[in-house]
Amino acid sequence: MDASPAPKAAPNKHVKENSLEWLVRQYEKSYDFGQLDPRSQRVRSQILQSCLDEPVSETNPLRFAECPVDRLDAKLVRVLRDRKKATPGAAGTRIKSLRVMLSWAVENGHVTVNVARDVKPLAAHMRNSGNRKHTTNPDHMPSSHRRYAVGRSTVSVRIRARSDRRRRRYAS
Repeated sequence: MDASPAPKAAPNKHVKENSLEWLVRQYEKSYDFGQLDPRSQRVRSQILQSCLDEPVSETNPLRFAECPVDRLDAKLVRVLRDRKKATPGAAGTRIKSLRVMLSWAVENGHVTVNVARDVKPLAAHMRNSGNRKHTTNPDHMPSSHRRYAVGRSTVSVRIRARSDRRRRRYAS
């Protein structure tokens, strides 16, 4: 019995020139992409491929892969971002990957403007309480800040720890 691995699927030979898929393939062949470590290359390729596989809209069966590069605009990039709104980190990574690729495309003359540049990432947590003051609600804070949420500041914690050390030193 032959234990050789199954052959990989052949890449799509019918990639339309100047489509988003064509641009992604050009980027993946580039020197800039080759400078990334192998894991980053794999992750970035997977992110960009997931963008290519998305339909442009529910009514339009056209996939982003077939979208002409000159028709790509900030509105379409926001559509890709908003489809990951349940996971803001993934949405931000999607935007970052598109920004980097489109920045490379501008430098190499494939597009004239980086349309992903002006698309803001989704907020991971609420940064303020609506009255322009930082919130102290622990549910709206990163876990690393929660220990200081109730009546504790970093300074008071440090002072308390220092005085405890002094008491222990002189108590013996």
